[in-house]
Amino acid sequence: MHTTFKGTYYLVKFRNKEIIVHKPVIDYNMVCLYTIEPHNRETIYSDKYHSFLFIQKIKAHHYKIQFPDGNYNEYFYENGRCTSIKVESSMYSVIMVLKK
Repeated sequence: MHTTFKGTYYLVKFRNKEIIVHKPVIDYNMVCLYTIEPHNRETIYSDKYHSFLFIQKIKAHHYKIQFPDGNYNEYFYENGRCTSIKVESSMYSVIMVLKK
């Protein structure tokens, strides 16, 4: 997969397909969740789904991302740093604790 900014849109090339994403700037994606708490953000770009997903604030320092396939992840933060992730899939549930 390769994503290229084309001035007013993004061109995503994936498995011999081209997808156009109409957003002016992708400045926060799923990888950012590991290092930057999503304060005051409403959406996040998912490279996997080639779209923006809503960020639901559950409570202070606790956020949920619902994926189009029905699965979701919950992210927990301390001092702006992600400390754990709860992964809920149709096939499994996992809680990942990130090392300090």
